[in-house]
Amino acid sequence: MPYKIQKFVTNELGTNCYIAYDDNGDAVMVDPGGRADLLLKFLRDKNLNLRVILNTHAHIDHIASNATVKEATGAIIGVNPIEAFLLGDATANGADYFGWPYTEHEADFALNDGDFVGYGHMKFKVVHTPGHSPGHVCLVDAENMVIFAGDLVFKGSIGRWDLPGGDRETLMVSLHKFLKFPDGATVYPGHGDITTVAVEKRTNPYLLDLLETVAAEDPSGH
Repeated sequence: MPYKIQKFVTNELGTNCYIAYDDNGDAVMVDPGGRADLLLKFLRDKNLNLRVILNTHAHIDHIASNATVKEATGAIIGVNPIEAFLLGDATANGADYFGWPYTEHEADFALNDGDFVGYGHMKFKVVHTPGHSPGHVCLVDAENMVIFAGDLVFKGSIGRWDLPGGDRETLMVSLHKFLKFPDGATVYPGHGDITTVAVEKRTNPYLLDLLETVAAEDPSGH
């Protein structure tokens, strides 16, 4: 793979942030949900130039350090336009509820379904996967078998749908999209351990139930 990926757990909700970086010293960050000091130290220690910050969605635990990291690095911020307003509303995104310090800010560009985003060797297709939240996206590098899944799928579980804007039926439709991702792809979830599509299709009870439903609806497998 032409780049490396480093995982960080950035807050008390166990939110994962990822930094992808290549040998040229360029980097892309996914979901800086806190611990800006830790993230910036890693960039400095590795002598990396952070180019882009990508948010899978705009709940506070995934965006809390956006503004701080951008100010320190000059990186531009991308989020799905459905949730762009949340970056500038500490009440709506949950910062006020948790009492977390937060700097309201704006996105620099949109993560529209089907777009390719990132920098250099690190290019990801935006796949709109609502249900956990209306503007949730997965970031997929099919060539290198990498999926930043946000809060769509976790190891052994799936994202909750009972938060504002969440919807169970919509989430199920998005999980159908997940089932079509390459089995060998590594899944970097928003919480918990790194996994693969194949492992989740084989062991995740929610996906097993979904696969059984799909099989019952279409026994031919088409």
